[in-house]
Amino acid sequence: MKSVTGEARLGRAEIATTLGALAISTLLYLRDPHPYLARGVTGDILGLIVCSVPLLSRRQRLRHEAAVCLTAIGGVHVVKPEWPLRVDDTIWWATIAAGLTGYVILRRRILAGPHPDAGPA
Repeated sequence: MKSVTGEARLGRAEIATTLGALAISTLLYLRDPHPYLARGVTGDILGLIVCSVPLLSRRQRLRHEAAVCLTAIGGVHVVKPEWPLRVDDTIWWATIAAGLTGYVILRRRILAGPHPDAGPA
């Protein structure tokens, strides 16, 4: 299976990955709210940046975007930076809302146009 696609829609496996990532993140947030949120948003933003690279360079998206973001969150939690903990939760919620909204808009705009791999109509 290719790691990128020009399809905007998620496949069944990607939906399962997204639901799994959501469940894991929710449970970790409930266990340790502020530290998970602060480091989690930091990781999520890194993941969204990684996911944006193929969008901008190849007009394709990575498959399993939620797993990419969850992996980035895990990386940030392993490193355990202290600076995110000094930022208020309101800022983190606003940051993830803006970051995710920006990524979704970018993804829609890029994948809605004609795809370079598409043959003649």
